[in-house]
Amino acid sequence: MYIYKTTNQINGKIYIGLTTMNEEESKWYFGSGDSIKKALEKHGVENFEKEILERGFSTKEDLAEAEIKWITHFKSTTRGIGYNLSPGGDLNPGHMKKSIHQYSPDGSLVKWFPCIDDAVKELQMKNSDIYKKSVRESRPIKKFWWSLEEKSPEEIMCMHQEYLGKRKDKFTEGNNKRYSNPEYAKAQKEHMRRVRKMWVPPPMTDETKKKVSESIKGRRWYTNTNTGEHVQRREIPEGGEWVLGRLRIG
Repeated sequence: MYIYKTTNQINGKIYIGLTTMNEEESKWYFGSGDSIKKALEKHGVENFEKEILERGFSTKEDLAEAEIKWITHFKSTTRGIGYNLSPGGDLNPGHMKKSIHQYSPDGSLVKWFPCIDDAVKELQMKNSDIYKKSVRESRPIKKFWWSLEEKSPEEIMCMHQEYLGKRKDKFTEGNNKRYSNPEYAKAQKEHMRRVRKMWVPPPMTDETKKKVSESIKGRRWYTNTNTGEHVQRREIPEGGEWVLGRLRIG
């Protein structure tokens, strides 16, 4: 049993893990967390290096405590530094045993769970989702907020409004950044042109044709002589200078 550190040689991000296997058995074992597995798949195992930080544990409890210590030391749960999603001790993670409150965006308490494990099992969520995304990163999960501490409706609503504001700002910033690039705008315009050209309207059924025919029955085209606007009406539109027919002005 030992504690190890896996380092991404491309971006320097690390992962602290534990294993109950011996060193020979776990020679090509770099971590089992969701983030580290995705990173290994993205960058390739050949771009990761593993080193042993501590070995010689007599009990699994000591092993779990050591993992928490090393994760804290390297701050590997911090985004940009590491791939760890929890404080560690995953053989019996302490944070998963804490009670947790589930709130709706309007601040109403939906349910209280004696521990996060109970919430995960009842709602069939991933083990790390509630703690990592909602508690640690302060964002809602499946339209609900979660807190290890009891909060007032005002606090939850404030958190939700702040989250929506940040999300809107991030979306706007991304759009502005993309569309300020002439090459991107040109490519997007060309893409939409191709999409419109490829789109073929679905054939209308006899029933649909009948409904369309009935909806325009008695309507006639009128043209605004000032603006060139065309409209279909059963009676001449009010306001402006309108003449019968779909004419081209100017």
